[in-house]
Amino acid sequence: MWKSNASQNGDAFSYQHRSASSRGAGDKRHSAALHAELRAVMKQLSHWKHEAVTLQELARENGLLSKVLPVRGEEPPSPQHHALADAVANMTVEMQHWRRVAGSYACVVHGIGPTGGFCMDPTRPPRGHSNACLAPRLADLLIRHLFTGTDVLDLGCGVGQYGEHFRRRSYERLGTTWLGIDGSEYIEEATSGRVRFGDLSLGLPSYARRTWAWVMSLEVGEHVPREGGGEASFMYNLVAWASEGVVVSWAAPGQHGENHINCQPSSYVQCAMGLLGWQLDEASTTAARNASVVHPCWWLENNLNIFRRAPSAVAARHDETPLIRLLHPHGPQPPQATAAFIAAYNRETRDRCGYREGMCAEGADPLSTERRLVFQAPLSGVEWKAWLLGEVAAGHYILDVAPEHGGAPTAHVVVRDGTKSLRTINYTKMGQMFHALHARMTKRTPTGKTKRPEF
Repeated sequence: MWKSNASQNGDAFSYQHRSASSRGAGDKRHSAALHAELRAVMKQLSHWKHEAVTLQELARENGLLSKVLPVRGEEPPSPQHHALADAVANMTVEMQHWRRVAGSYACVVHGIGPTGGFCMDPTRPPRGHSNACLAPRLADLLIRHLFTGTDVLDLGCGVGQYGEHFRRRSYERLGTTWLGIDGSEYIEEATSGRVRFGDLSLGLPSYARRTWAWVMSLEVGEHVPREGGGEASFMYNLVAWASEGVVVSWAAPGQHGENHINCQPSSYVQCAMGLLGWQLDEASTTAARNASVVHPCWWLENNLNIFRRAPSAVAARHDETPLIRLLHPHGPQPPQATAAFIAAYNRETRDRCGYREGMCAEGADPLSTERRLVFQAPLSGVEWKAWLLGEVAAGHYILDVAPEHGGAPTAHVVVRDGTKSLRTINYTKMGQMFHALHARMTKRTPTGKTKRPEF
């Protein structure tokens, strides 16, 4: 009954990128067939996801949840418990198989994963990808002041840039362990296995299903739809497995970016975390934001938050919100958010935290567009300064400047202007100069609007 068909269907679709020409993307009939195949795959995925929830509830009703998810030091399960555990394991294999098939088709049909993840190209270096932004000063602060001697689960870790930075800082010598999981399609192939693939809407993968001191997730929530329980499942995975703290950043309304569909202000994130029994660590949050001020990941200055478990959270909020009761803080966690948790989360955050949808476009300037300029000819420091001042004088807003990893230093510069042609610039001499200007450019007024620098 629970026999997996993954091996039988393993060749149903090759998990490789196929070019539009090789797949005949211009053929309408072929495109229609692809869409039909994608719908069939998603139907299978939905089926196995439903089976997962059904089995999970069955295990809970019969007091078997702790047997499916063994607790350290517990007595060995009985044969009937083994049977249920085997059923869950086989179902999980099937579900993960169909999830990968769905991702393969979605990348071909839509150019994006079925849950909003990027489609990585395993043949290209991942460091230049848009989800590879790293704030070194922030990473240093985290590893030296928060993560030392602990274990860290990084959800939506991009290409594993923070884990790689921790490794260069000899995090193992500091007693720290790090595991990165990301929902981008082909992420394991693109990072040579450094980052593990995981679709958190299907629950935390079994290899990561344990207690972690810290859970971090930077710039992920805005990519997760609220519909279908996506946001609730994401928040569940943030807090269900953390024992000490959570580090999270969430794109604010009006913050530009690829595939942003659920932008929320920090006040909303803080409120939602409060309902889940976590309180803002103001001192650590301020220090972390200050460490992000002068770096290309400029958005972290405004939307990064660090949370600690609230004292006596269960007793204090037991009668105030059902969310903490549904987290099972004194027992093993379900592998994924239950339907009851999702319904309660959506209701509580709407009523108590003022959830609003469609906020990603708020604050955007409809008269200007973003363009990423990749520079090719090096400029001196004087020429760079002249270019930057000229852009500012023309009313263009520099949003992002970041060095490329590897090779000659270059920069990606985003300006709010749709008419500029591609140019290139040397990053070597512009660091300190840009830091000072960048701090002035991103200074916020009391109304929350960005203040133009004055020269």
